[in-house]
Amino acid sequence: MQETQDNNVDLAQLHAGMPQVKQAATPLVAGIVAEYNPFHKGHAWMIDMLREGGVETIVCVMSGSFVQRAGPAVMPTHVRAKAAIAGGADLVLRLPVPWAVASAEGFAQGAAGLLAALGCVDILAFGAEDDNIEQLIGVAELLLIEDFNSLVRVYLSNGQSYPAARAAAAERLMPGAGEILRKPNNILAVEYCKALRGKARDALRDMLPSGTWAYTLPVPLALPRVGALHDGDPMDGYASASWLRAAVDAEGIGALGPWVPPDCLPIYAKAVATGEMIDLQRWESAMLVRLRGLSPLTFALHPGAGEGLENRLADAAKKATTLEELYALAKTKRFTHSRVRRLALATALDLPAEPGVLPPFAHILAASEKGIALLRRIKENSLVPASTSLAKLGRTSPGAEALVQTEAAAEDFYALCQMAPAAGGGAFTRPAAFSTRK
Repeated sequence: MQETQDNNVDLAQLHAGMPQVKQAATPLVAGIVAEYNPFHKGHAWMIDMLREGGVETIVCVMSGSFVQRAGPAVMPTHVRAKAAIAGGADLVLRLPVPWAVASAEGFAQGAAGLLAALGCVDILAFGAEDDNIEQLIGVAELLLIEDFNSLVRVYLSNGQSYPAARAAAAERLMPGAGEILRKPNNILAVEYCKALRGKARDALRDMLPSGTWAYTLPVPLALPRVGALHDGDPMDGYASASWLRAAVDAEGIGALGPWVPPDCLPIYAKAVATGEMIDLQRWESAMLVRLRGLSPLTFALHPGAGEGLENRLADAAKKATTLEELYALAKTKRFTHSRVRRLALATALDLPAEPGVLPPFAHILAASEKGIALLRRIKENSLVPASTSLAKLGRTSPGAEALVQTEAAAEDFYALCQMAPAAGGGAFTRPAAFSTRK
């Protein structure tokens, strides 16, 4: 594999907020990893910034109906993919559920690796609280050294949670790094950089025919977050996705009006009118039914188990009458709320303990005319098969078939938890959303 950081992009000027791009041999393609839960004006701002910098086509790898906080998205996969195209994206690919609900490391490896595997993505763009890309790369490289992992184990042995132990170890080895790793968007930004220097890069290298093809990795690009902080109140005309979800829950879909691109609101309104929004009470009941009575051995088969957490969750599932009670009963200083949630969801969805570093295929959910044109380049260059048909992708390998069945089952579970429960099989029968927007 030939790795390069020179894709004709003037990163210094892009980073400074005054995007300029040198003359490129082919139109620049930027990749974004997102949940779009929901797509809002902050997401549109990032796309606009990339276009002002000379990027021609925007490819998004988007979580399906379940997201990294180990819960359901506010609306199903196909609705959010269509809204992403309406908001300015050109091509939307599915991030399969084992990676979509994984820890930050697994989430980033799967998403960044999938974008890199397409063979045509020049830039991997992401938001961060601290948008100094050299600093973020430095922290990422720190996380890859063995001395760092050894120090983390020392802090873990003292009873700290993994996030706290990691931040403490980073701070000790690189003053200032601990503070970077305490901010949610920074954490993912560092993990994207780490993936392109670690396991995702190595997995891509292993897929290449020996000596037959030079392969270029995307350049990581950090953009500053605008407006509202993660989980914060609206600011400067922008609202966070978590605030918007709470507003919809309290006031209805009309609450999105000032905060989302105008072309997105009708898509969301139609989804609500047809009952395609998640019903959190149905979701909670379905989760509790699936988990109650399971043995610790069953919990132990899924990602996030270990150190006795499977025993605590099995016991909590027998006692809890709400999901929050279940999480509270299982949580300890060592087992963070997020880890408890992820193991509960992974068990409910029967996710594999070791899904691999990156997805074995690219499932196309939606595209504009520019996105459709890019698919021709992807077909020529991609290391993984790409298709609008999940069934067709399942026939490409035994691993792909197993993943397709897992993904379809997760989508069917979500469909039963909507305001208007839907029949199963939608992951196979629903067509990709193609738009005439250029």
